[in-house]
Amino acid sequence: MQPQQPTPNYDFIMNPAPAPHRSLLNGSGKGTRITLFAVIGLVIVVLLIALPKMFSGGGLDKTAFLNVLQDQSELAHLAQTGVQSSTSVNLKNFSATVAASMPSEQTTLLTYLADNHYKPGSKSLTAKQLAATDTQLQNAVSSSTFDSTYTGVMQQQFKTYQHDLDTAYQKAGAKGKTTLKKQYANAQLLVTQLSN
Repeated sequence: MQPQQPTPNYDFIMNPAPAPHRSLLNGSGKGTRITLFAVIGLVIVVLLIALPKMFSGGGLDKTAFLNVLQDQSELAHLAQTGVQSSTSVNLKNFSATVAASMPSEQTTLLTYLADNHYKPGSKSLTAKQLAATDTQLQNAVSSSTFDSTYTGVMQQQFKTYQHDLDTAYQKAGAKGKTTLKKQYANAQLLVTQLSN
């Protein structure tokens, strides 16, 4: 009789042992932990970049809006000179309208910008007030050519203002576009009044 051979056991093939459970936090490899920390670090960096933009006006073109605000300050400033020095009743009325409307328009725009987390400094609002223009108008008073000089200056200022309104409009959100569109229409009315 032949010796009996033990039957081979193939359970290790048919029923493999379960793999040890690993999670990212208690994984056995350093690579797993490094990957986890790299992903967390990347999320933090993205948040640090995105959050300030979300809360600071994001895509608001501050330069375009600042130009409009500066134009409004200069127009109001020049209009005060027009009220004081114009000899024409029409120019005095035009100047009084501009002197009253520009600060109101500026306040509306500043409110919109504050809602979008942008508040320009008061010094930056007067950056377009040039001493050379004031001198030009003072000389025109002395030479009795104020009305024609003032009209030319205001036409140029309104041309710049309308251009800056249009530029800001192209870069504004829906609410900003509504505000700027109204201000552009008001500027057109004032230009028409100046031309009469």
